[in-house]
Amino acid sequence: MHIKKALELKINQIVNYPADRGESAGTGKIRSMSKTINKNIHGVEYIWVTVQMFGKSAVWPSNRLQERI
Repeated sequence: MHIKKALELKINQIVNYPADRGESAGTGKIRSMSKTINKNIHGVEYIWVTVQMFGKSAVWPSNRLQERI
């Protein structure tokens, strides 16, 4: 997700997250978001997003998430 879209995310919005470290990909609700814009080693901007899924939550960089349509 591009930073412009990430900054428009809302609490309780549904997003898709990728498979990671043996866990399957899936969907979850946004619980919180940072306001600080960061850059990864490739210069891609992102914010940290807390996503709730199946009774647990995980923090994801927004550039790894997709807006659910």
